[in-house]
Amino acid sequence: MNFRTFAIRDHIRKSLLLASLSLLPWSLTSAQVEPAISSEEQQLVDWVQAQEAEMIGLLERITNINTGSLNKAGVDELAALFASELRELGFSTSSL
Repeated sequence: MNFRTFAIRDHIRKSLLLASLSLLPWSLTSAQVEPAISSEEQQLVDWVQAQEAEMIGLLERITNINTGSLNKAGVDELAALFASELRELGFSTSSL
C-alpha cells in the first residue's frame, strides 16, 4: 500500500467516524443522557414551572422602572418593590 492509498483510507475512516459521532446526539433520548431526578427535585421543578408567569411579571415590573442615577423616585420605587417581595418571603428590610 502506498502513502497516497493509506492517506485516502485514513481520511475516509476519520470522515466516517466524525459522521457517526455527529449522528450520536440525535439517536439518544434525554432519558439516556440525563439522570433521573428524585421526587423532591421533580416537585421543585414543577413549582418553578408553575411560578413562571408570576416571575416573568415581576421581572417585567422591575425592568420597566426607570432607575437612572438622576431618578430618585424610580430608585425608591424599585427599593420599595424589592422590600415588599422580600417581606412576603419572611425577611425584614430597612432603608438607609
